[in-house]
Amino acid sequence: MTVLLVLALILAGVVTWAVRRSFPQVHGEIKLPGLSANVSVLRDQYGVPQIYADTPADLFKAQGYVHAQDRFWEMDFRRKTTAGRLSELFGSSTLDIDKVVRTLGWRRTAEKEFGLLDPEARKALEDYASGVNAWLDQHQGFAARSLEYGVLALTNGSYEPEPWTPADSLSWLKALAWDLRSNMSAEIERAIDASVLPLDRVKELFPGYPFDRHQPIVTRGSVRDGEFRTEEGAGTTADSAAGTAVGTSAVPAAVSAGSPAVASAAVVASVAERAGRPATESAAQPIVESRTRPPGELRTGRAIELTAATAGKTGKTGKTGGTSAAVSDAARTYDSSARSGGAPGDTRVDAPAAEALARVAKVLDTVPTLLGTAGGDQAGIGSNSWVVSGKHTESGKPLLANDPHLGPRMPSIWYQAGLHCRSRGPACPYDVSGYTFSGVPGVVIGHNHKIAWGFTNLGPDVTDLYVERVQNDTYEVKGSWVPLQTRVEQIKVAGGKTVELPVRSTAHGPIISEVLGDAGEALPGAAAKLGKIDKGMAVALRWTALDPGRTGDAIFLMNRAENWEQFREAASKFEAPAQNLIYADLEGNIGYQAPGKIPIRSDGDGQWPAAGWSGEQEWTGYIPFEQLPHVYNPPEGFIVTANNAAVRPDYGPLLTSDWSYGYRSQRIVDRITQAIDAGKITVDTMRDIQMDSRNGLAEALVPHLLRVGGGDTAMLKGWDFAQTRDSSEAAYFNAVWRHLLKRTFDDDIPESGRPGGGDRWFEVVRTLLGDPDSPWWDDVRTEDTTENRDDILAAAIKDAGADLREKLGDTPEDWRWGDLHTLELTNETFGTSGIAPIEWLFNRGPLHLGGSKDAVDATGWDSDKGYEVDWVPSMRMVIDLADFDRSRWVNLTGASGHAFHANYNDQSELWADGGTTAWPFSEQGVRREAVDTLTLTP
Repeated sequence: MTVLLVLALILAGVVTWAVRRSFPQVHGEIKLPGLSANVSVLRDQYGVPQIYADTPADLFKAQGYVHAQDRFWEMDFRRKTTAGRLSELFGSSTLDIDKVVRTLGWRRTAEKEFGLLDPEARKALEDYASGVNAWLDQHQGFAARSLEYGVLALTNGSYEPEPWTPADSLSWLKALAWDLRSNMSAEIERAIDASVLPLDRVKELFPGYPFDRHQPIVTRGSVRDGEFRTEEGAGTTADSAAGTAVGTSAVPAAVSAGSPAVASAAVVASVAERAGRPATESAAQPIVESRTRPPGELRTGRAIELTAATAGKTGKTGKTGGTSAAVSDAARTYDSSARSGGAPGDTRVDAPAAEALARVAKVLDTVPTLLGTAGGDQAGIGSNSWVVSGKHTESGKPLLANDPHLGPRMPSIWYQAGLHCRSRGPACPYDVSGYTFSGVPGVVIGHNHKIAWGFTNLGPDVTDLYVERVQNDTYEVKGSWVPLQTRVEQIKVAGGKTVELPVRSTAHGPIISEVLGDAGEALPGAAAKLGKIDKGMAVALRWTALDPGRTGDAIFLMNRAENWEQFREAASKFEAPAQNLIYADLEGNIGYQAPGKIPIRSDGDGQWPAAGWSGEQEWTGYIPFEQLPHVYNPPEGFIVTANNAAVRPDYGPLLTSDWSYGYRSQRIVDRITQAIDAGKITVDTMRDIQMDSRNGLAEALVPHLLRVGGGDTAMLKGWDFAQTRDSSEAAYFNAVWRHLLKRTFDDDIPESGRPGGGDRWFEVVRTLLGDPDSPWWDDVRTEDTTENRDDILAAAIKDAGADLREKLGDTPEDWRWGDLHTLELTNETFGTSGIAPIEWLFNRGPLHLGGSKDAVDATGWDSDKGYEVDWVPSMRMVIDLADFDRSRWVNLTGASGHAFHANYNDQSELWADGGTTAWPFSEQGVRREAVDTLTLTP
């Protein structure tokens, strides 16, 4: 027994030594070759570094070194992901991911971008890489790097990280752009629903933005004389927004961007129906071929015929057969018409295009989402930011708040840091603090000595899917056959042979429907049944971020900007991902700018896949920066962005139709207005708004639940609609909401397109509540009964009570929303290994949270799957322009990427409670909070 105890103690000591050996040195001195002078790194109790240097070169070398100290495994994993080289780490288990990323060519694009950047940006990237590599040279062997390398050594002991390069940093911007790419998934989601439902019912699932209730970011303005103007005669840099009342306008149907995996075989029925048909047939189809209709005329055609022929079929009870029946009928209709030779007026599906689009769905689901946006239902994932001018604040200076909503990760996506030139001037212009990405130099969101800024996702339509006619190594372009562009990627696989991946591209972009297998397997020979065509179909991706750009310049320009004009110059380089940028400065000015490389199309609106061979829906250029919406010092004295519509639909160029529906943004507007009416706004006011948990639909739905009654509905009487983690009412309401969606839509909508519960579904259900006999209320699975609104509400009330009694017990007063709405902080690599002891090493949680999807405190959950949190405010910050030292911030986890380090997740509970930490900026404030000082020497 004594021997066993001794052995156990020795083993524990060895493990502890191995874990702690990789912890960074945070005090004393370390030699960093290449420095021109000493650099100081001061860390507070949370491990957040503030770096002081004499030159930009020393500053970025030190930032690279410090990032590597805390997060090198994360950096190495990210660069392997963005280069399509994960199989070098994990073997064949990640081969599919590598194939998709190599096909997209993120790394190839990043390498081309480096040469386009300004000399200052190129130098910063090179200096940053030098700092990373200095750390790497000093830390040889897995035990010196991190615990993850020790675990990796169990299966891949020969792996050695290679030197860092500038392209490794730029590749991360491609991953950022991919995760925030807007509506590509919506194109497929539309097709899913249209494959089993008549078009008029599909439109009911994608209502337009409610401009009559939820104001856009810029409340008035349009493009006139080649530039965006908010009032007659106004210029582009001193515009003044006017008014907040916005009337209703006819707009294209808005669609939430759901999970990339939404497509299934059901896609074939509507999206691909046009492909392969002679030009003499109907030209109005979801696959857009040509502009043969007058502007504004509704597209109609055989997709509608198909849905009417399938979703409208009736069973023995006279009710429609539901989703599975519709899909089966569609398949039978196609098979019958194909074998009969394709009589005119039939309702068949073109199988090659259908198979290609179904293949694309699998591809999209395979692409890694390094921001975590793949969790559950992505619809509505976004961010909040707002800025209030000094005329409404206690201090007389602006306040700026931001909380980007991204997937929860361990460690957090963000890394807090400050970069300070000891003597700021033209030779060393940086004095900036905020949130950075490990692996990328500079500060992404935060403030410098003059200005502050924040981001939310603009979400313009910057992708299009093109269905291509392909024959051998050629593809059709307006009746001619031209060669496909081809290359072969070599993918190294740990423990296996190198895999060769042929990649084919058209002028539109890479063919993504072939990437997970041979084209013959992806597009089976169903085309032969048509008799009249023998060529296959493939799907190519057109995406702005696959064109080399200058987003890398934007980061450094923004870090150095000192006024609105310089800020807009930085924004003009921010090509992808396009973001809503808010601004404030020490002079008291506030502003908003929509940047980005946003395509202009010769025809169509990008909502459906296009016919690539026709040449009729091509990109003809990009919206000029001068025409993008912006506003400077609006008379309201505040600006709010939360992925809502940026501007009214009569603004001019098409940005997108797929906005978030404005529940968060309007609630923030209302809270700011209330606060102004009550007095002056403070930092605490801004923080309180960030934690607002009011449910935007409850005001409309709860009266109906109380009217129907029964179950536990009495507990909703007097509820203020707040969804705090201790609220029993919130637990019950959200359970009813979940079951109401399932009762209403599961019988009609394909499984992969079912509601996730976000604000699009708020709008859908809000309308249906006023139509008690809508066909949506009828459950087509029941015999001899036609359900109405109150029948489904009563059933959802009953389901919710049973659900919560099973999960939380028999006493409703003891139910707590936070006991359902929990967050597991999961390591993005070994945290999902399936090996419990390894997952225990790296994962943390659960955290019990309040908030909900499309509350301001936006803790997302997928109502189709459960109540668990799958995306979050990834950080929160409030910047005080009156005194930067009074600003507040918090990260989701902590500064360190090392499991068991004190700063690994020391901010998590504080974040869950809505708390923040001090954010000093002045050197005096930084030294006051500092607990460790490290000197980097030449």
